Amino acid sequence: MSQFISGLNVSPYGCSVCGKCYKYQHSLYRHIKYECGKPPNFACPYPSQLVTRSRYVCIACGKSYSYVHSLKRHKKIECGKQPKVFCPVKTCSYKTKYKSSLKSHLRLKHFIYDADLVSSFS
Repeated sequence: MSQFISGLNVSPYGCSVCGKCYKYQHSLYRHIKYECGKPPNFACPYPSQLVTRSRYVCIACGKSYSYVHSLKRHKKIECGKQPKVFCPVKTCSYKTKYKSSLKSHLRLKHFIYDADLVSSFS
């Protein structure tokens, strides 16, 4: 049961203590009963770390991957190696390890869309 004032959706149920507004009465009731003026009931079990499903870690640099083939690709192409693919535009200093990244760069930064032209650069 929302009220509309000048085309704006105004929430009809407001907390008299903190001023938070809710669209539904049961949401306001839950807020008053469990949240308003109370410390949080639940704490994050992982407060200082990001939870990931990465299982394969590069021992040289510490990067982690979810799949073993990603780790193998990283070791073969990325880890400890300098970029080998450079932007052919003379005023640009972009460099990368992947031809596909160069193609995206040329399209987005230099507006070069011709696939044959992009392939001839690398």
